[in-house]
Amino acid sequence: MIGELKFGRRLVDIKHEEEDKFFHLRYSGDYEDVVFLYSSDRDVIVVPIHNVSDSGRLRRILCKDIDCPYCKKNMKARNTIFIPLYNINRDCVQFWERSNKFFVQRFDQLFDNFPNPSQFVFRVTRMGDPRDITTTYEIYPCAKNTVLSYDEILKKFNIKFPEIYETIIEDLSISNETETEPETISKDSVYTALICKGCGAPINALDKCCNFCGTSYIW
Repeated sequence: MIGELKFGRRLVDIKHEEEDKFFHLRYSGDYEDVVFLYSSDRDVIVVPIHNVSDSGRLRRILCKDIDCPYCKKNMKARNTIFIPLYNINRDCVQFWERSNKFFVQRFDQLFDNFPNPSQFVFRVTRMGDPRDITTTYEIYPCAKNTVLSYDEILKKFNIKFPEIYETIIEDLSISNETETEPETISKDSVYTALICKGCGAPINALDKCCNFCGTSYIW
């Protein structure tokens, strides 16, 4: 059998599909033109997430706070913002996974200048090579959005908020997958609130590097 099967599908295919859902810029100077799917700052949702590595696949599990099995095992949750955006060049909707700190530093000012960001096209540019811990991102407006309006994007991709977040965040309280329970996950496969200094993404300690920007770490 080629590849690992999970629920009748190869795990490698699942991993590729999941990666396509997330927005990445891997090399210095890489950029994409995007439309942020926020009509106002009221659309922003901060989610407490437990990052869990399962067979080399990063799972983002919603922290339930009260009676959370991961919290009971001292596995800290990370406040995360999944910025929804329309990637114009790729013609798809993706999520840019960012820390709350990054969002406050960059998007508070953006909302001050653009109360409805979805009305504009922004260019996001990576400034920093892979493994460069000083990597930053430039976000600046290119033009008024004449590509697709906020409503047109949601209609084209059949998106509803906040339901769309359920495609990337797992809620164990409504899952029947017993394998996700902490007791069945190796203690070594779980990492808690490890954040890449290069891009702000969660780090899988088992991989020894950031899967988003390639920054290496020695634990």
